[in-house]
Amino acid sequence: FQPKQMDALNEMRSGTATWFGIGGGRGSAKSACIDRIALAELLDQPGTVSAIVMRTHGAVRKYHIEPLFRAWPELRPYYNISNGKLRLPVGNKQFSELDIGYAENMAAVENFFRSGNYRRVYIDQAEQFSELELREIRKACRWPNGGAKMLLSFNMGGASIGFLRKIFHELEYSDRDKPENYKFLKLNPWDNVFWVMD
Repeated sequence: FQPKQMDALNEMRSGTATWFGIGGGRGSAKSACIDRIALAELLDQPGTVSAIVMRTHGAVRKYHIEPLFRAWPELRPYYNISNGKLRLPVGNKQFSELDIGYAENMAAVENFFRSGNYRRVYIDQAEQFSELELREIRKACRWPNGGAKMLLSFNMGGASIGFLRKIFHELEYSDRDKPENYKFLKLNPWDNVFWVMD
């Protein structure tokens, strides 16, 4: 973990926010941050079921599936390409699962997340999803005994940047929202220390 990625992991593990945003420019290792946190959580919390979602198949393949297996080729035997599920044995006959997929529109969001129960949901390039879609995804972020959280990685622009700016930067919430449920961490390209070692 890079330092900011460790901050993000600590927030997911022990912070109070149920909507946790990470944002920054290209090259700030947001997607890699998601991968590392997702794997750490799967291994540390046996029985965890999580999901990584992006807008398109090409994006989720390029930014998550291929990098995961480049970094950790030993994971490949546990990945089912037909259903996009990484199922890891974590001891004592338990498994943790990570659904890696995409949702191109609201119907696909509903299909992916309807009746879902995820301890963690990671939405990469969340700005490409509408506020309505993000709230629909959040409904599937629920877990026995609580503790379910959603991490949203985003850049500026996109369908929901106004909503994301409002909840993470301007700190404006509706009557049904609790301010303590929202937290934001700014990532910068120079936080990706491997790019700036020289």
